[in-house]
Amino acid sequence: NPFAQAAWAEKEGISLPLLSDYDHRASEAYGITYDQFLPEKNLIMGGVPKRSAFLIDKAGVVQFAQVNDSPGDLPDFEAIQAKLAGLAS
Repeated sequence: NPFAQAAWAEKEGISLPLLSDYDHRASEAYGITYDQFLPEKNLIMGGVPKRSAFLIDKAGVVQFAQVNDSPGDLPDFEAIQAKLAGLAS
């Protein structure tokens, strides 16, 4: 939820804007939801967002996008840091 995310960002010293998509509108708009989430574990829920990372610049242009199909896969944090460094220069 947005309150937990804000507390986490403050604790970690993150000053960039973060999106809390608790109602899944952004996930659906970006087309990054599962049709069926973990059907092998009988968790056949649609609309669950895939673990994803996006960097959007000040002009609103997506500069980095990664969508992981496996819920256990983390975003490529090194690639994100490299892209952020490039955008900052």
